[in-house]
Amino acid sequence: MQSFLLTLVLLATSAAAAEAKRPATPVHYSKPPPPDGMTYTVTCHAGKSPGGPVFLNHIGVAEAKQAMSSATQFVWNMFNQTHPGDRRNVKKIALFIDNMKGDTLDAYPGKNEIHVNANFLGKYKGNIRREFVGIVYHQVTRVWQWTGGKDREAPKGLLTGIAEFVRMEAHYGTSEKVKPGEGKQWDQGFGVTARFLAHCEKVKKGFVKELNKRMRYGYTKAYFVDILGKPVDQLWKEYKSKYPKY
Repeated sequence: MQSFLLTLVLLATSAAAAEAKRPATPVHYSKPPPPDGMTYTVTCHAGKSPGGPVFLNHIGVAEAKQAMSSATQFVWNMFNQTHPGDRRNVKKIALFIDNMKGDTLDAYPGKNEIHVNANFLGKYKGNIRREFVGIVYHQVTRVWQWTGGKDREAPKGLLTGIAEFVRMEAHYGTSEKVKPGEGKQWDQGFGVTARFLAHCEKVKKGFVKELNKRMRYGYTKAYFVDILGKPVDQLWKEYKSKYPKY
């Protein structure tokens, strides 16, 4: 009897270990997204550098295009931009895998393009497929979000924070694995600002969507007062007070 129980325990332990090693499947495209009228292109400039084979063998061009399409539709729905007149006039998004200096993330948008550092992909320790899709969600958000325009442009930290907030809402976490309450200022950017925006979203559901909508015509801190009834600095203090550890 004891031998039988021991066998069951070992089988259960082996199954759990196998499940833990299994790559997590991205959550938003178990099936191909419907046509969205967009063109997506993917170009790998990494050649035979470590990041090139990692991209081609573990992600691939087809999945990268699918991720961009899924991310686009996720952003449209989140920002309530389902009508073409509500969003930027973009017909094509191009993604490039480039050899950049160093091995940090260094993904950035520009002219409706997304550039990802191949060295980062080559040295990433973890589920690279899931991390890559998270990067795509962030960068696609940067393509579609309103920025306030040249004269009244929003702080860069707020823009990257909104993009990272979208990534979190899509269940891909934050690129820096930031915990709630971390950070020195509300517009520090990326995960810090994303966590703060999640707090603001709890104050009033739909806040980020409304903020992005208003930034089509310019940006001002007064939007926080208009939407949430409090200055952004007060909201930041209240948010930080919930996490005295940081």
